[in-house]
Amino acid sequence: MRSNIFVFVISLAGYGCTRSEENQEFYPEPLRGEINLWKQKTIESQEESTRILNGVESSPHSFPYQVYLNVTGQSGEVEWYCGGTLIHPNWVLTAAHCILDGAISVDLLLGAHRIDRSEPTQVHITSEELYPFMVEGEGK
Repeated sequence: MRSNIFVFVISLAGYGCTRSEENQEFYPEPLRGEINLWKQKTIESQEESTRILNGVESSPHSFPYQVYLNVTGQSGEVEWYCGGTLIHPNWVLTAAHCILDGAISVDLLLGAHRIDRSEPTQVHITSEELYPFMVEGEGK
């Protein structure tokens, strides 16, 4: 039986995240020094850019709430990709721009460390309903 997953979309105007003692371990130390992305060198032989500069691969499955989204548009084909966060067993939070512009369904991938490989921890789910306020013509 397919699990009911609703894609909940929210956009925030501003931010209000604070650091507290109990959740401090989730936040890395702030970056120090000058960071200028325009000065970064590119690798000529690299076929596809990952868009992450000087990143470090995370430990496998260290972010179990991270969700990969394949968004199917009006054409019936996967038209774009997004990330999301599992905030409840039946709810995924993602950015509004991931669902707007004619999304008709979303395929979700949970439990993945590498999206380009099959892993025993991966769970594939197709959304059965998009949040009504983000579906074209409903709740605007």
